[in-house]
Amino acid sequence: MTQSRPKLLVLGGPHIDTDALGETLGRYYDLVESSPDAAIRTLEGEGCHAVLAEAGDFFPLERDLVGRQSSMLLNAIGEGVCLVDRDGRVLWANQLYRDLLEPVRKRVVHVCRHAVEHFIQQRNQPESATGGPEATNRTRRFKLNFRKSQRYFEVLVSPVASKLNAPSVPSQGQGAPTIMLAAAVVRDVTATERLNRKMDAIERAGQDLARLDADIVRKMHPTERLRLIEERVRHYAHELLHFDHFAIRMLHPETSRLDLVMSSGIPEKARNIELYAEMEGNGLSGYVAATGQSCISNNTANDPRYIYGLETPGSSLTVPLRVHDRIVGVFNIESSQQDAFNDRDRQFAQIFASYIAGALHTLNLLLVEKHTTSEFASGTVTGEIRGPLNDLAAEVDLLRKENEGNHAMLAHLDRISRDVLSIRRRMKAFTKGEATLLGADEVIESGTIDPALKGKRVLVADNDETIRELIRDVLSAVGCRVVTCDDATSAIRLLETWRHTFDADEGFDLVISDIRMDDRTGYEVFAAAREASEDLPVLLMTGFGYDPHHSIVRATQEGLQGVLFKPFAAKTLIEDVRAAILKMPRKA
Repeated sequence: MTQSRPKLLVLGGPHIDTDALGETLGRYYDLVESSPDAAIRTLEGEGCHAVLAEAGDFFPLERDLVGRQSSMLLNAIGEGVCLVDRDGRVLWANQLYRDLLEPVRKRVVHVCRHAVEHFIQQRNQPESATGGPEATNRTRRFKLNFRKSQRYFEVLVSPVASKLNAPSVPSQGQGAPTIMLAAAVVRDVTATERLNRKMDAIERAGQDLARLDADIVRKMHPTERLRLIEERVRHYAHELLHFDHFAIRMLHPETSRLDLVMSSGIPEKARNIELYAEMEGNGLSGYVAATGQSCISNNTANDPRYIYGLETPGSSLTVPLRVHDRIVGVFNIESSQQDAFNDRDRQFAQIFASYIAGALHTLNLLLVEKHTTSEFASGTVTGEIRGPLNDLAAEVDLLRKENEGNHAMLAHLDRISRDVLSIRRRMKAFTKGEATLLGADEVIESGTIDPALKGKRVLVADNDETIRELIRDVLSAVGCRVVTCDDATSAIRLLETWRHTFDADEGFDLVISDIRMDDRTGYEVFAAAREASEDLPVLLMTGFGYDPHHSIVRATQEGLQGVLFKPFAAKTLIEDVRAAILKMPRKA
């Protein structure tokens, strides 16, 4: 097989005899003749391996070749590059710089002129004042912001000293005067800047989520605080992340159930689905809660893990909620469009989710603190009062013996004894915490019928027998007809029976339910009441426990009449019951 011979580019000239060279070198090379003016094009086009030229033609050719290679390199680096003099003239620029919009190029020239003046001033100062040559030659960094077009550029300007015949800057050393130029590298940092700004905005939003000042803690109930957090989450999810369809579920540590805390743009059918932290059969939320791994489903219609989120299935993004590396819930975002989420959305959602988890964790810590403080206070007060009460009772017994025949004095002593007994009874009730109704004895003993409540049929559901019977006795004392249930399932069954028969004798004027029962949630009782009658008022009760206000937030959005926070006073119960019933539309 014949091997191809190397090509020799021959540039004609007075001292080069191309014919003679052809006879001598033609045996070893394929000769390619060209003129010095066309040498670069021929060299690149023909793929020559060597060059034969006169000395006067070779050096310009070498400079042109190196210059072209430098230009190719500077055009390939992906950044705009230019060389600007003191007067703002662009002496050289690569193609990326020339492709920049005119307003950008003008700003670059402006900062280059400013930098040149700075470099000249630094150069003319003593080294002791500038920190030496290294400080004088230090690159300067500029940021260009174009707010109207939302574009951002970074310009790195370095000094370039050039020895030319035209004087510009007096030289401190020997030789020709020095012209100071500016070499600038222009980078389009729009994507990076937008990312940083969005990250900063998410950080500020997260700080706002967790901000609970003294007035909020002092004046708001736990459910009101959660509602405030929910409003902030909705606002920032929409404005910053453009998430309009999402659900936040918290993991119940005892049952592994994912309780819905808040949602936006999610259909009722999806909100009512019962999910658990399991890898299979519990949707993407259950999978993420079980594995702790975030998940993007680009086509939920074809994803076997997906259960239901929107009427029109599209795509889904789910990230875990973490507190100290512990999974406490999930943040699920839905879209009716396929491929709506990418890794950048996942990153933003994970950052935002960390702030959501922190804010909800803070709410729970406030509940723990409140419960602990109440227990400590009740124990301390009871211990402090027990001694004086015993002393008072002993004094009464002593005075009773000394005044056996004094009926007036004995009557006063009997009254003091009753007061001591009442104080002890109230302190005992106070130490029970949630399992009591403050002031129930007085209401029951008075037996005063309330005309607004007389004959009203009230359904009461609570696992705690003590509180359930106290509510029954108090409401019966003011004229209500009370039906009690020891679990949520029984209460829901009664409401469903009434919904099917709509028998007036089986109907209710009010439903009172605890939020956290062993079998079902207070929200489910509320939902059953709304199914039975849209106008049926419902009061939910809550005390200290795991996230006791989740059901309240959902129910409040759908028309919940009120909330009773245990331990509450009997008078508060009566007032709230009266207010709820009076707001109920009159029956025709």
